Amino acid sequence: MFINLSFLPQSKVSHVIIDKKAPAEFISNLLKLKITPILSTVNRGVHPSLSTHPDMQLFHAGGNTIICEPTVCEYYSDILSPLGFNIICGKTHLNSTYPNDIAYNIAKVGSLCLHKKKHTDSALSEYVTRNNIRIINIAQGYTNCAVCIIGENAVITSDCGIAKTLDNLNIEVLRIKADNIILEGMDYGFIGGASGLLAPNLLAFCGNIEKHIDYRQIKSFAQKHNIDLISLCSGGLIDIGSIIPIKQEVIDWNSSQ
Repeated sequence: MFINLSFLPQSKVSHVIIDKKAPAEFISNLLKLKITPILSTVNRGVHPSLSTHPDMQLFHAGGNTIICEPTVCEYYSDILSPLGFNIICGKTHLNSTYPNDIAYNIAKVGSLCLHKKKHTDSALSEYVTRNNIRIINIAQGYTNCAVCIIGENAVITSDCGIAKTLDNLNIEVLRIKADNIILEGMDYGFIGGASGLLAPNLLAFCGNIEKHIDYRQIKSFAQKHNIDLISLCSGGLIDIGSIIPIKQEVIDWNSSQ
């Protein structure tokens, strides 16, 4: 079953797209949860720190539609088309110089998309516009990296510009400190790049969320929205380009408890 609203499963997730370099412990724990990890490929045009991050390579527009950077389109089509996905090849080729690497790094919060609109891939922009999805312009180009989406109207971010924009749109925001998240080759990573929902009420992290300096606030905010936290590997949080849920099971949660 496809996930209609990007990043917001309605039942237990069955398939996720993750960084091929994600820790073995993280992948093992996904498998123990009976979740199929679909590993990213390498985009050699992008900075090595980001070259395997799935949220730099593609955008799950919701349902069975995924828009990919041209050089990785064939790779994802071979893997995802047999699962029923419609793969659209974007028009923007990425390179290692910001902002020429951000064309697909869009955050979808409920029915809204957030991005630095001037640099959004044109095929992606055309698709969301055609489907009456509003794109809100913001300054942060690494938008999806910077936003941990826990509900249609609730997010966690360290970016003050994103926080202000979403607050003005009546979306509840927990603003955290921009540190404690590892991204090899960079000063720091982002909370969105280290996390993703594995069920409507389960937010997973690559690394131990309890090691984050703002853990107590994150836990409290999640509890307010009936979300449990799970750490899928030890050590500090690692930005792996997001845990992107793309398929889910049809399940009666009440009967499973």
